[in-house]
Amino acid sequence: MSVLRGIGVGRGAAVGPVAVARPAPALPAEERTDPEVADAVVADALAAIEAVADALDQHA
Repeated sequence: MSVLRGIGVGRGAAVGPVAVARPAPALPAEERTDPEVADAVVADALAAIEAVADALDQHA
């Protein structure tokens, strides 16, 4: 499931100029517990959400 599905954007959908990519495969257990990996995953998710929000603002 896409990180963005919770805000109404389906997997593979496009919102304006922003295409929502399919989610990456699950991380191995040792990476899931690594704080640096977790920070990177959260940063990527927030960047994707901000990109969608910006695209929606442009179409509003």
